[in-house]
This record gives sequence, structure tokens and C-alpha cells, in this order.
Amino acid sequence: MKTKSWLCLSGALALLLVTSPLIPSFTGVVLAQSGSGQHQDNWGNALGLTPTQKSQIKSIRQSARQQSDAILTSDQKNALKTARASHTKPQLNLTPDQKTQLQAIRKSTYTKINALLTPTQRQKLATLRQNHQDGGDQGDQ
Repeated sequence: MKTKSWLCLSGALALLLVTSPLIPSFTGVVLAQSGSGQHQDNWGNALGLTPTQKSQIKSIRQSARQQSDAILTSDQKNALKTARASHTKPQLNLTPDQKTQLQAIRKSTYTKINALLTPTQRQKLATLRQNHQDGGDQGDQ
């Protein structure tokens, strides 16, 4: 069950990450543009990211956004934008191929960002994710 929860959380985070012009994301990796800049700053500050790490993560996220943007249809992009504006879960009706491609982008993005983090930052991120998964807001402070 924990694995399923982790996959759901990572899937949601990845979707947020990868659809960033529509949604900016992760540690700084995965979260909505209107209001998410603050959320991203909070995660970055909580992890103690250096300016270099923040810049590298921003570049990784931009690349992921561009890749995911090429995968989504205009209708899906509009649905995502509308859902974000209304703070609801988007109904994107992704094809199996789109899901596979977005999962690959998410995994690659996660791996690249994780490689930039120190062991202490990785542990802190794991704790923040667990708190978020458990429904706590500790990662937002």
C-alpha cells in the first residue's frame, strides 16, 4: 500500500513538474506557478538548496516542461490550466502512451534532481514528501 501511495504522490508531483509552464514544480521540483513560486521557495529553503542547485533544478524543470508540453494536446493543456485556476484535479484523459512518456520524463527529472542533492538534502526531501503524503503541511512552512 505504501508503494501505491508513493507512486500516486510521485505521479502527481511529476505531472505538476512536467507541466510547469502550466505548472512549475519539485523542490523549488514540482508546483503550480500562481502561488507555487512561494511553495517552491519553501521547499528550496527547507532543503537548504544553494543558488547553484536552484539554478540547475530550474533548468531541469524547464526541460521537463518543454518535453511534457510536446506530449499534451491543446485540449489537455486547457483542461490543466482550467483545473489549476479552480484548484481542482485535472481530468486529462491521458492515453497509455502519454502516461508512459510522462512517467519517463518524471523519472528522469527526479533522477537528475536527486543527483544534485546532498545526502542530507535527500533525507530532508524524503521527510517532507512523507509529511505531505500523510496530509501534513510541514513541507509548506
